[in-house]
Amino acid sequence: EMLRSLVGSEMCIRDSLYCKKQEECKMRFISLFGVILGCVFLAGCGDEKRAEGDVLVGISLPLSGEFAFAGDALREAASLAVDEVNKRGGKYHYRLIIEDDAFEARKTAAVVNKFINTDKVDAIISFASQAGNIVAPLAERHQIIHINFGATDEAVLTGKYNFVHWTPPAETTRKLLDFFENRGWKKVVVIAANNAGTLSLAKTLFEQQNNYPQINLTTYYVQPAEKDFRMLLAEVKRRKPDVVLVLIYGGSIYPFIKQYRQQNLNFPLANIEAFSMLPDFSLIDGMYLADVAKGGESLEYRLKKENPHSSVYAIGNIYDAVMLISEAFENSQERKDAVDVLKGIKIYEGSVGKLEQDSRGFFAAPAVLEKVENGRLLVIEN
Repeated sequence: EMLRSLVGSEMCIRDSLYCKKQEECKMRFISLFGVILGCVFLAGCGDEKRAEGDVLVGISLPLSGEFAFAGDALREAASLAVDEVNKRGGKYHYRLIIEDDAFEARKTAAVVNKFINTDKVDAIISFASQAGNIVAPLAERHQIIHINFGATDEAVLTGKYNFVHWTPPAETTRKLLDFFENRGWKKVVVIAANNAGTLSLAKTLFEQQNNYPQINLTTYYVQPAEKDFRMLLAEVKRRKPDVVLVLIYGGSIYPFIKQYRQQNLNFPLANIEAFSMLPDFSLIDGMYLADVAKGGESLEYRLKKENPHSSVYAIGNIYDAVMLISEAFENSQERKDAVDVLKGIKIYEGSVGKLEQDSRGFFAAPAVLEKVENGRLLVIEN
């Protein structure tokens, strides 16, 4: 059928203004046939040649859009990890295929489809609940190891092949509520984005509140892409809170903080995770943050040596994810057994500290409490 189509193409070309000579048409035909035949022998144009000893790891990251600043640093941290693994040597050579999902569901779905159907990856790493929920059912169906970092939605853990490397929401929310209680802050306003990850985090916060009866939570919900908070901040000011817990992320953070500053509001702000993603901490001086554990000083030093302004958000998590995948494959009899090896790792000494894996596949990292002072994040409680 391909040859019949090509012969027909030759006849059309021969009659065109651009190909008057029969000999020229034949040469074009032969050249086109050679290209297509070459594609057939290479098992598809555009596919990367894969060595038998390679383990391919697909990583979906926000390298453009509102999370691009963090995405660039995450890519570098993953590259440092795979370089270290390959220098050590082992049964396999590890290659990363890193694609930009722009933190958009549609692009994430396209990236994962490419990983599975074109690249034929052995493992996938994804970031946050949105991407995790897209990857999880596909990874399970195709029996591909999937490690997510950043997910607060437990649905990401569905099945045998899905894992999460993150700080449990119960841990970060407990850190903040303990801190509020110790400071005597009883009137707490929560501003939460209406998306799966944030709603899951807020749900955990409300469940934890039962242990802090003296703390009263008042909650407002906003759309994930909201940029105008002026009316909301006026309403919050009227309530005279002791502290406002801001559970918004991405492109909404800067507009919120700028409008907060412009209105000269004097109540402190607190946050879970998102503040540490910002490239500039000067706007959030004096604010508090319950955060995931940082990568070790060595990892941070190596990243900031190349780029002093590099984000350090979740760099230890993605670094550990690459290391865990390599450990699973290196210690398995066959590639298909790697998931069982990964399930069997109950304690892991990683870049972010000592991790414990539960029965669902959650590698729990510790939380830290931080304060921004003079443009720097300072740990005030481990």
